[in-house]
Amino acid sequence: TKEKIRIIVIFEQEKATEEVDPSNVPFCFQCTFGGDLICCEGCPASFHNECVPEENQIKEGEVSWLCPDCIVGKKPFIGDIVWVKFGAYRWWPCQILDELDLPDNIFSKPHK
Repeated sequence: TKEKIRIIVIFEQEKATEEVDPSNVPFCFQCTFGGDLICCEGCPASFHNECVPEENQIKEGEVSWLCPDCIVGKKPFIGDIVWVKFGAYRWWPCQILDELDLPDNIFSKPHK
């Protein structure tokens, strides 16, 4: 039988001592290959320009680009797997949990 493994990383975020550029994944979310990628400014997604619908392709002269999901404001639902970035650390896959499924130690942590 397969067991479901859930990893939750909780820590207080420290201020970075140096400026960190946002990180995007080094492969295309559509075809999974690397190469000449355009990076979303709103999430860790990267795409080949030809892998996104024509209406969403980056135009000549544009310096900022949002992926189709960020353009339509797609928000995650409970149970979805999403990419999360903590400070200067790289992106990690995480599962959106219902408040009732959170471990007890989460509630004892200070929240800002």
